[in-house]
Amino acid sequence: MKKRFAIVIDSFSNITKEKAKENNLFYIPLQIILDDISYNEGVDFSLEEFLIKINKSKSSKTSLPNLELLNDLIEEIKKDYDGAIFIPVSQKFSGTYNLLKNLVKDNKNFHVLDTCFVGKTGFYVAKTIREKMDSGLDIEEILEWVSEFNSKTINYIIPRKIATISKSGRASTLLKSFVNKLNLVFTIQFDENGIKIASINTFINKSIKKALNRIENFIQKREIENYEIDLISNGDFLALEETKEMFGKKNFKINEIYLSSAAAMINGGFTGITIVFREKI
Repeated sequence: MKKRFAIVIDSFSNITKEKAKENNLFYIPLQIILDDISYNEGVDFSLEEFLIKINKSKSSKTSLPNLELLNDLIEEIKKDYDGAIFIPVSQKFSGTYNLLKNLVKDNKNFHVLDTCFVGKTGFYVAKTIREKMDSGLDIEEILEWVSEFNSKTINYIIPRKIATISKSGRASTLLKSFVNKLNLVFTIQFDENGIKIASINTFINKSIKKALNRIENFIQKREIENYEIDLISNGDFLALEETKEMFGKKNFKINEIYLSSAAAMINGGFTGITIVFREKI
């Protein structure tokens, strides 16, 4: 009898728990703490409600998922499934990955993946995994597909104000060393090899252009029709419009535009843009 695997994503995937359930996916909410009150992202409020709350709050930060909730989820999966695939936010941005690895370390059929997926990419990958499982692919083939897809995914994170990332504690030492140079805009590349500074510029439009040039170089020997681009806004609509204009001039079609998750906004600040370049699913 073929094994049944649960597929688990977290709220970094930019969807709600209800949306995950509609797609036969399990869901882990990251914790958002506003004025010392803890909320489960994607459960206790919508993104629109979060924006209202954060504008009224004096302090904001993120925290690991509730441990009791995680243990209950794992026990539920053990009871009804033969194994699970977890697609949490990367360990480069959160301790969720390491926490999950520790909680399921004694179960060889529980796979916790560390990927470079940001925004809805994780959600789309999870849905595709479900489809591949339903079509008969075994777990080894699916994990191989995820690894290959991850290798063809590149994200460019371009904050207008680098100080907001430094305050979150998620920036590298190298990145923090430049914080005082407030007139600089960084292009941060995040892919399967980790995080690096791709360029440093004086204006955000130059950073966006550098990211565009890197994407052009990447696809020189590939078919652009096989790839798609998402734009994730942190609420900086000027940066969003500049990005749309530049990509439009190159005839690059934008697949989807949406707001960052609450956790991403708090850790990355409320400025700038994230460009997601990935193979079509």
